[in-house]
Amino acid sequence: MIKITGFRLISKNYYDFKRGVELHGDKYEVITDFNVNGHYPSECYYQTNLLKPKFLHKRLDEQGVKYLYIQNTNKPFLVSESEPFREHKGWLRFGWNGYGWEDANCNNDNVGPERWNKFEVKTGIKIKDWNSPGDNIVIMGQKEGDSALVRLYDQGYSSFYDWVEDIIIKIRKFTDRPIVLRPHPRGLDRGLKHINKIVNSDKYKNIYLTDNVKRGGNQGGESLDTDLSNAHCVVTFNSLSAVEAVTRGVPVFALDKGSMVWPIAHKKLANIEKINYNIDLQEWKNKIAYTFWNKQEVKRGEMWAHLKPVYFS
Repeated sequence: MIKITGFRLISKNYYDFKRGVELHGDKYEVITDFNVNGHYPSECYYQTNLLKPKFLHKRLDEQGVKYLYIQNTNKPFLVSESEPFREHKGWLRFGWNGYGWEDANCNNDNVGPERWNKFEVKTGIKIKDWNSPGDNIVIMGQKEGDSALVRLYDQGYSSFYDWVEDIIIKIRKFTDRPIVLRPHPRGLDRGLKHINKIVNSDKYKNIYLTDNVKRGGNQGGESLDTDLSNAHCVVTFNSLSAVEAVTRGVPVFALDKGSMVWPIAHKKLANIEKINYNIDLQEWKNKIAYTFWNKQEVKRGEMWAHLKPVYFS
C-alpha cells in the first residue's frame, strides 16, 4: 500500500482523487491540523499548483509552509493544475513534481495517439494548419507572482513586465512589425499600468495595447481570438494562451521550457521573420494527452494507474 499525504488548502481533492487512489489499494490522507514542527511521513505527497513567491511572504503561515514542507521531504509529489486546453473544461493536469512541459513527469514518453484520439472525439477539438493570419506580433501577458513565472524571476527580472520590455528590445533587432501587448485578464489594472507605460515610452515604436481586453477569468475567449486572428505569431514566456494559438494554427515563440507547447514552439526570436510552417504536431498531441485527465478517469483510478508506476511498481 502506498500512502499519499496532502494538506488542507493546498491539496484539492479534484474529481474524487481519493477514491481513485483507494481503488488501487492505496491510501490518501489529508492533514487538516498542520504544525510547522510536525512530522508527516509518507511515500509521496499530493498538492495543487506549486509554491508561489507570494506564499513566501504574506501567505507563508497558511500555505507556504506546507508547500515548503513537501519540498523539503525530498519525496515525490503529485501536482494538479488547470486545463491546458482551457476551452475544454474538466481535463485537469496531473504530473509528478511539477505541471510544466519539461518540469513534470507525466509518464508520457513513447506513447501512441490513442489517448489524443479519445480526447478529440470527446471534445470535437480541431487544430488548424499553421498560418499567420495577420501582421502583429502578440506578446501574451501573465499573472504577476504566479508559480509559472518562478524561473523568470530567477533570471533576475523583478517584474513580468520588465521581461516584456527586454523581449521587445530583442524582437526589434529582427523586425519592425507591430507589437501588440495583451495583459492577463486577472490583475488587469496592474497589467494596464505597466503596458501603458511601455506604449507611451519614447524608447519603443509601433507598440500597441490590444483593443480586446476583458476583466477576470483565465481564458481570453472571443477577445483572445480577435488578437489571434490578426497575428503573425505569438510570443510568450509560458502562458497557456499559447495552446489556444496552436489550436488556431498561429505560430508560437515560447521562451520557457515549462510552456505546454514547448516541443512545437519556436525558441529563437532571430527567426521571427523565418517562421517554420511545417512543424509536425502528432508527437506533441500524443504526449500532451497524457498530461490531463477528466473526472471519470480520476474517479475510476485511471490517472493514478498511469502515474503510479513512475515511482512505485
